Order: sequence, then structure tokens, then C-alpha cells
Amino acid sequence: MQGRLSLLNRVDPVRSIVLTSTDMPQLVDELEAAYDLATTDAQRQYLAAIRALARVCADDRGLELHFDGD
Repeated sequence: MQGRLSLLNRVDPVRSIVLTSTDMPQLVDELEAAYDLATTDAQRQYLAAIRALARVCADDRGLELHFDGD
């Protein structure tokens, strides 16, 4: 499964990562795969919210999605 989620695996709880609109199609695919594996409603809600942001970002080349660690 790690190979299928290569972009999500780059998200680190201690470091920051910035993804651009060109990363969004892959991120959406990976979030959908992770959603299918989610075991709780809270996990599914969290993944769905990020997926919605990724879709907005995909439609606007000027947007970025930032994952900020500690």
C-alpha cells in the first residue's frame, strides 16, 4: 500500500510540505484510496475534508496545499 500512497507518505508530522495544483490529481487519488481503508467515521470525515481542499486547489493553479508539522 505504501507505493500507492507515495505522496501522502511524504507528509511528516514534524516537517512542512507544500503541494501545488499539479500534485492534486495524485493526492486526490491517494486520499480516495486512504478513504477506502479508513476504519472510523472520524477518519473518513478528515480525509474527505482534505480531499475537498485538494479538488479546489486542483482547479486553481495559483493555490497550494500546505501540510505544516510541529
